[in-house]
Amino acid sequence: IVLLAGLVLAVGLAVAAPRFLSNKSQKAENNTKYAEVQQLADALENDPKYKDKESQAYKEARNRFCLLSARPVEQREKAVANIREFLGKSTVNVDFICSSFEGSGFTTPNTEFYNAALFGFSIDPKTNYIVGVRTEAWEGSRWGTNEDGTRWFDPQPEYDYTPRYTQAEAQKVVEKFIADHQGILGVDLTQMTLDPEMVGKKPAEGNGANYFFGWRNSKGTVSVTITSGGQIIVYLNEIAGQPHK
Repeated sequence: IVLLAGLVLAVGLAVAAPRFLSNKSQKAENNTKYAEVQQLADALENDPKYKDKESQAYKEARNRFCLLSARPVEQREKAVANIREFLGKSTVNVDFICSSFEGSGFTTPNTEFYNAALFGFSIDPKTNYIVGVRTEAWEGSRWGTNEDGTRWFDPQPEYDYTPRYTQAEAQKVVEKFIADHQGILGVDLTQMTLDPEMVGKKPAEGNGANYFFGWRNSKGTVSVTITSGGQIIVYLNEIAGQPHK
């Protein structure tokens, strides 16, 4: 019996030891990564070498910081799926850009930024909800002036300005879209009130237009821009507790 007990103990130790060593190794790896993230953040902020934000040195260091401070890929898969659902494109390429953090800690991101179909997306990593959509890609949409005085622009998203909807009809399109996609937006407009001061219209290409809407409650606002063709091109959730763009 004593011999059998000793054998069981020995087997138990043999199984536990590799697991303990693995956990210890993972913790050491995480500490090393976190130390590098802190060093990169400090250098990007204070090192004169990175003063020029367009320099290759800055871009490489910034990319390294973004990679090391990001959530694991498997944790970001839901965010990617939500962006594809928003666009209605199940195979569109979605690129993770970087994360933002509150304070000097870089272990828990406050907001994540992605590019897809030339739009920029903001994600709440706690829920993977989309909290912002803008008509420019993050860190990549620029413009300048040519020698002849004309302006050049980076590629822009394609907009549908078909004169398909009136403003009243477009409002219903927005409300239905948000209701149908609560799983990726986390917003219930039935608990909010349309703010007349956030409603507007601006002419666009051809006979098209951009329509503006905003809803409000005691916690904050949700604002949307939709084209006359029914394409939502701007979305911003500023409800308290949600990260801003």
